[in-house]
Amino acid sequence: MYYAIFLVQVIVFYLTSKKVAGTLYALLNNMFDKYNTLKIYSFIFLPGTMLHELSHYLSAKLLFVPVGRFNLKARYEDDGSIQMGSVSIAKTDPIRRFLIGIAPIIIGVLFLLFFSFLIRYVDMIWTKALLMLLIFTTANSMFSSRKDMEGAFKLFFSIGLFIVVIYFLGIEVRIRPPVEFVTWVNDLIKITVEWLMLPLIINIALLITVSVLKKI
Repeated sequence: MYYAIFLVQVIVFYLTSKKVAGTLYALLNNMFDKYNTLKIYSFIFLPGTMLHELSHYLSAKLLFVPVGRFNLKARYEDDGSIQMGSVSIAKTDPIRRFLIGIAPIIIGVLFLLFFSFLIRYVDMIWTKALLMLLIFTTANSMFSSRKDMEGAFKLFFSIGLFIVVIYFLGIEVRIRPPVEFVTWVNDLIKITVEWLMLPLIINIALLITVSVLKKI
């Protein structure tokens, strides 16, 4: 049950994250000049941006793909869009390109679990607030861009073909982890589902509020 809820939460973050980022930028832009808007906006999302770009960088290193410049400085592009950060990665095969591209999602989910685990055991209100900010920025920054997903179709096709071959060959794969580990993971997923509700509500409330204000 909680696994399904967690999956739905991640999907909702995927569907709303870009709109929330754009809405938050628009709100800040109405209160500050362009320069200060970029500074405040980039500061809010800095933890998520750092985790996103580090995921690309470290996964490329682990897969022996050459990397170049690592940048976390936000800047305006020529078309007016915002470049929050970037990592130069050399061209490689579709499988490694895909794995590097989806690394922020995998690492992001792991950190959401980790932050939710920590927040359960801290008492100071400011520590909880900091962890909630980290959960919010991570959940809204972990999804890969279209460029990051290059090679995805080829990899999915290869995996699908492999599964079909395994099925027709009648090969069974059984994985039975220890009961204690399964219980611990189930409890961790439950905790994460509970703590993800607040940033998820913030996302939805922000979008609904702005939508209503536009109609007034």
